[in-house]
Amino acid sequence: MNKSIMSSFLSALCLSLIFWFLIADYNYFSIIGFLLFFIVFFVCYLFIATPIQIILNKNNKKFILINLIIYTAFSGIIHTIVFVFYGNSNPLQSSIFYSMILCSSVVFWFIDSLFSKTMDK
Repeated sequence: MNKSIMSSFLSALCLSLIFWFLIADYNYFSIIGFLLFFIVFFVCYLFIATPIQIILNKNNKKFILINLIIYTAFSGIIHTIVFVFYGNSNPLQSSIFYSMILCSSVVFWFIDSLFSKTMDK
C-alpha cells in the first residue's frame, strides 16, 4: 500500500508539472495553479488508479504493455467523464483530450513499474 501511495504522489507531481507547463501562461508564475493540478491528479490517482494498480501488480512483472493498455482505457473513461462534466459535449474531437489520456496513463504506468522494481528489492 505504501508503494501505491508513493506512486500516486509522484505520478500526480510529474503530471501536474507537465500539464502546468503545457497550459500555464508564461507571463506569471502561479503556484496555486500547480497545486490545484497536483491535488486533482493525486486524488484521481489515489482513488481510481491505485485499486487498478493493486489488482494488476499481483503478477509481479514490470513494464508490461497490457498494464499500460488497461491504464489507458481507464484513463480514457475518467477523462471522458470529466470533459463531459465540464461542458465539452464531444471530447473526442479535442487533441488535448487524447494527449491527457496518453500522458496520464504513461506517467502512472512508468512510475508504477519503477516503484515495483525498486520496492521488490
